[in-house]
Amino acid sequence: MKKKIYFAAICCMAMLAGCQQAEEIVNPSEELVMSVEASIEDAIGSRYASNNVNGTPNSLKFDSGDNIGVFVGEKGVTKWTKSETDSWGTTPNPVYWPGKESAGYDFYAFYPYPTETSEFSKEDVPMPSLEGQTGTIASLSACDFMVATAHSAYNDDNGKVSFTGETNCFKHVSSLVAITIQKESDLKESVINKISFEGANTNLGALTSYSFKTETVSVKTAKDKMESADLGVSMAEEESDKTLYFILNSGASLSDVTFSIKYETEGIDYIATKSNLGNSVFTKGNRYNFKLNITDGVLDIRGCEIQGWGEGTDMGDIVINTPQTDSNQQ
Repeated sequence: MKKKIYFAAICCMAMLAGCQQAEEIVNPSEELVMSVEASIEDAIGSRYASNNVNGTPNSLKFDSGDNIGVFVGEKGVTKWTKSETDSWGTTPNPVYWPGKESAGYDFYAFYPYPTETSEFSKEDVPMPSLEGQTGTIASLSACDFMVATAHSAYNDDNGKVSFTGETNCFKHVSSLVAITIQKESDLKESVINKISFEGANTNLGALTSYSFKTETVSVKTAKDKMESADLGVSMAEEESDKTLYFILNSGASLSDVTFSIKYETEGIDYIATKSNLGNSVFTKGNRYNFKLNITDGVLDIRGCEIQGWGEGTDMGDIVINTPQTDSNQQ
């Protein structure tokens, strides 16, 4: 009887050990679930959440429903979505770390995640189209392409990858232009219809892609003009100055760029243009502020400052020609 009891005890111990080994096999996968946190350059903020229509580019942040893409080393992209609780997750299944290697892994992230395709590599990430911009804060979120990189190991922060801090946070790849139309001017009773930027061989409005390998932008479909959608901004209905925001591809010299504004006053369509906006270059991550005014029929644009979504420098004044009636008026 003692032998039988001893044998049964050994069997039970073996079974228990087997269960523990099985748990040890399962648990590592459960423990290696990946999580993500993300922020944008300039801790004050700088993302244009659609529910903050009265904000500015320096006062907004990622909103629930926003999607970012993340590459882990040479593996394919995964889409992460921000929830209403401010956490990021993948749907329908979680993402797991490749392992606990102390050397860690390279992570590459970008925003926004393309809606047209998921078939791309980290050397050819589709950047959003710059067409149809309406000048509003809400419309910028669809065009503002940002990237972030990080190197992290599982044990650094219990499986969390942080795209935060000065080095790893999301950074803007394109340039932002802010046009402030002054209320007290000849435009106070006008309707602003379109704004455009154009320059030969500038690719200001081109369809582009981004390479994490070279950290450069490539042109997929050339286009030297960025023209807004029909704006329909009635200055008579504005209580103060009106600022319109537009995203442009970086790289062009302002001296090669022509600015145009189309507007309607008392039923007549006008167009005013200005070639050579200055000596600077549209640089990624920079914001270019201009003040627009028309007095006694002369359009004046003042370039107040260039900002890296932060402090800026003086750009001087730019005077534009006397507006002409639009030859395309029906």
